[in-house]
Amino acid sequence: MLDLNKLEGTKKKDYEASLLRKLLRILSLPIANALKNSFITPNMITFFYLILSFPIAYLFYLNTAKTNLIGAFLLFLILILDKVDGSLARIKGIQNDYGFWLDRVLNDFSRIVIFLGVTWGAANQFGDIYWLFGFLLISSYLLMAITYEIFRFLFSEGNNFISGFKSKMWIVRQVYYGDPLASVLLILFALFNRLDLFLILVGSYGILSVIIQTIIFTIKAKRYDKGNSQD
Repeated sequence: MLDLNKLEGTKKKDYEASLLRKLLRILSLPIANALKNSFITPNMITFFYLILSFPIAYLFYLNTAKTNLIGAFLLFLILILDKVDGSLARIKGIQNDYGFWLDRVLNDFSRIVIFLGVTWGAANQFGDIYWLFGFLLISSYLLMAITYEIFRFLFSEGNNFISGFKSKMWIVRQVYYGDPLASVLLILFALFNRLDLFLILVGSYGILSVIIQTIIFTIKAKRYDKGNSQD
């Protein structure tokens, strides 16, 4: 079995990541190693895939079998490049908080641009109701990340709880809503030329995920707050 911890350019979290994240990390490593002696920096790669998200959004907006196929291929490239920047930073030994922040922010912005393109195209072709599903898709994508980070920030026990929960629940790691799962599902639906179903199903799944995560975090937050008050 391939041990990610022994590969140059990986990070500790890769070992307990979902299968999709592990696959993308493995695919990113040959590219990162090929670029390690070049002038290309991790931040250049981050900005490149941000720029690439705009033509992808337009391709999905057109929503034809041909444009969806091309968009799916380019989106898969973005998913790999999203791992290349981090791998390259570790290989070059130049990882820093600014690069991490830039990657997180531009990564989310990139996905929102693409999801907007999908939503706009579906609404034009199938009706305004798809703006609702697009709203569910994008808002749930952002809320999952926001509630996750706020919970970790406010409660010192939160990070241990999340790590422990994910390490014990293998299936949770595989189906956790966010990236890369949402993007991979978009690729699959695009290959079958059914972006309308992507919005309906994944948007609904996203909101359900937000509700479940919020309930779990709220229960744990109340317990942590009581424990701190007693101290």
